[in-house]
Amino acid sequence: MKTKLIPLLAVALLFGTMGANAIPMVFTATLSGANESPPVASTGTGSATITIDDLLNTLRIEASFADLLSPTLVAHIHCCTA
Repeated sequence: MKTKLIPLLAVALLFGTMGANAIPMVFTATLSGANESPPVASTGTGSATITIDDLLNTLRIEASFADLLSPTLVAHIHCCTA
């Protein structure tokens, strides 16, 4: 009985530790002064695609923008507004 139980236990442990086949979450955003909180008068526009893969523990941000009033020096991410 023990010899049959060991392979079964090994298979159960192997599949028990594998993550679910999660589908990455994809978000899109339109960047504009009107979408700021609070809204601002800006000629800058853009778009962004954010992909979160909780299985791989990765975050990917693809963004493009145009018509900014000054050179781009740094970038950062904000969370939600209340």
